[in-house]
Amino acid sequence: MAEASISWAEDQFCCPVCLDLLKDPVTIPCAHSYCMRCITDYWDQEDWKGIYRCPQCRKTFTPRPVLGKNVVFAEMVEKLKTMRLQSAPVPATPAAPAVHRTGSGDVQCDSCTGIKQKAVKSCLECRSSYCQNHLEQHESLFRGNKHNLMDATGQLQDMMCPLHGKMLEIYCPVEDSERIFTELICSIEKRRTEVKQLIRDQEQAAVKQAEQRLARLELELDDLRWKETELKQLSNTDDHIHFLQSCPSVSLSGSTDSFTVSSRPNFDEFVKSVSQLRDKLQQFCTAEIERLSVLIGDDLTRGSFQNHIRSLE
Repeated sequence: MAEASISWAEDQFCCPVCLDLLKDPVTIPCAHSYCMRCITDYWDQEDWKGIYRCPQCRKTFTPRPVLGKNVVFAEMVEKLKTMRLQSAPVPATPAAPAVHRTGSGDVQCDSCTGIKQKAVKSCLECRSSYCQNHLEQHESLFRGNKHNLMDATGQLQDMMCPLHGKMLEIYCPVEDSERIFTELICSIEKRRTEVKQLIRDQEQAAVKQAEQRLARLELELDDLRWKETELKQLSNTDDHIHFLQSCPSVSLSGSTDSFTVSSRPNFDEFVKSVSQLRDKLQQFCTAEIERLSVLIGDDLTRGSFQNHIRSLE
């Protein structure tokens, strides 16, 4: 009866992801509880979406909920572990090792409690290995979000990038390519800003030159108006000697500088060059994406992928 009670209690405090007793239990807003590591790894896979789901009820949260340890659940789990040890029968013979393997090279299931079963698959997302029973439960839980599985291996941690915490074979080359494309975009944005500034500088220079010419014309126009007034007064005088003496002072010769007003600058060649640059860049990107697709389809290795990415720098 006590064993049945303990078994029922363990089911209540079992993590739906790893199917083991809760480790560092946390409760998310929908009231479901998980191991801190299990729910953190699960949400890390959906971090790019910006929407975080409960693996059980599928309720979504935005932004990502802050996780805090459920102290009550942690104490209950510790009590359950103590009760399980106390209720365990005392063996008449020396106890066998808790870890059971069928061979020296076999990988044990990370979710089995007590006797460890042989693992058949390792999950790259969960970073855990599963026996056939726990693998079926794992597949059922993540049916809508397919995880990458591989043959059971005890070298999962060696396959992880210590910097990014992701698979070396996939994540690091993708991260490198994203960095390179970001640098390319920044370079294009910088050149675009420089061209815009060049056009603005030329525009300001043309406006300043036009304003200077306009100011000079206004001065000359005022001078012409003054001379026009002088000529009208002289034309009405009957003193011919005074008229002849005053005429040279209102002479119009050489009073106005010749100039031409230029029309809007012709940017046709400039626009044509920029359009050609855009077309070449689009053709280059299309060709490189096709090449990358072929390489990835041929089961690209990490070394060849990174060498190809570096060739684009």
